[in-house]
Amino acid sequence: MDFPRLYQAMRQTEMNDWVGGADPELAGEISASILLRHVNVDSNSWVLDFGAGIGRVAAAVLRQRPQLQFLTGLDIVPRMVDFCQTHFGTQFTNVKFELVADENAHYERYKSEARPKSRADIIASYGGQIDVAYAFSVFTHVDVNDFVDLLRFVGALLKPGGRLLFTAFALTPFSRSRIDDDKTVIPLPKRKYEEDGAVLIGNTDDRLAFIGYDIVRLERMIVEAGLVPAAIEYGDWRGAASASLQDVIVCFKP
Repeated sequence: MDFPRLYQAMRQTEMNDWVGGADPELAGEISASILLRHVNVDSNSWVLDFGAGIGRVAAAVLRQRPQLQFLTGLDIVPRMVDFCQTHFGTQFTNVKFELVADENAHYERYKSEARPKSRADIIASYGGQIDVAYAFSVFTHVDVNDFVDLLRFVGALLKPGGRLLFTAFALTPFSRSRIDDDKTVIPLPKRKYEEDGAVLIGNTDDRLAFIGYDIVRLERMIVEAGLVPAAIEYGDWRGAASASLQDVIVCFKP
């Protein structure tokens, strides 16, 4: 795989800004390192990149684990999936990207006419086969009414014992104090709490740009989705040093 050329293509596309900006190689390597620190990925692993974007994390995982069994990427934005299919598909026989039918108000502006697969179609193709799934900066944009269903969908793709790592903004006594004191790394001047403080909308002008959940509510939603919370690594979005910007949640399918 010509990784320098791949990352250069990522740098040159406007879609890199859609997935958070920053240098795509650095962003991918940081995320892949977080994943591999928490979850074992080897030559027998079937890995799911949920919310694959332009493949920043997928590229880094493939560079660090080139012999893994399969990598499947899912996203809801047609141009991103097309980009990944174009730049990965010709060089990796064990990698495939799929367009899945779903809606997210934060990303609808980037979508175009396409023929995505339904969740049911994706489950029919991959259900119960995935060893490791990851979702970076996905559930930070998911509303409370959709959170459990989306998490349950990912869980349906996992094998029993399969692991899911996803990032979130967890509201704890410490993070709440940092928010109140305006000391978070991510500015939240237009924030609003809902559901008696269990849900934080970081920007009322763009509801899904930043959503945080009380840690108890977050764990309950994981359990409601049929998964078991196993570990959490808090991020430096709170203004405290960490290897990750967002909070990292690891859970598994019983």
